[in-house]
Amino acid sequence: MIEVMQMDEAKERIPKELSITLNLREISRTVVSELGKLISDNPGNSSITINVLHEPERLSLPLRSNKMKVEINNDLLGALKEYDAISYQLKSK
Repeated sequence: MIEVMQMDEAKERIPKELSITLNLREISRTVVSELGKLISDNPGNSSITINVLHEPERLSLPLRSNKMKVEINNDLLGALKEYDAISYQLKSK
């Protein structure tokens, strides 16, 4: 189904940030390398925040990149879903 909307409304709906959460216990060189490749393969204009989560202490360290930006698309989101160690959230700000 195709939806028609005003440009201002469309701009509000487009995600402006991708927030990725990684559990500290599940971070490996492979996960970091593959995540880096996904980001570099999908350059765009949306901000990226990576939250490193340490569950036993209930601590979260947000890491925000000022240089790397990503295009949020179905290919990227589908690839992120394949990793048990990665969860994500889209934010419109």
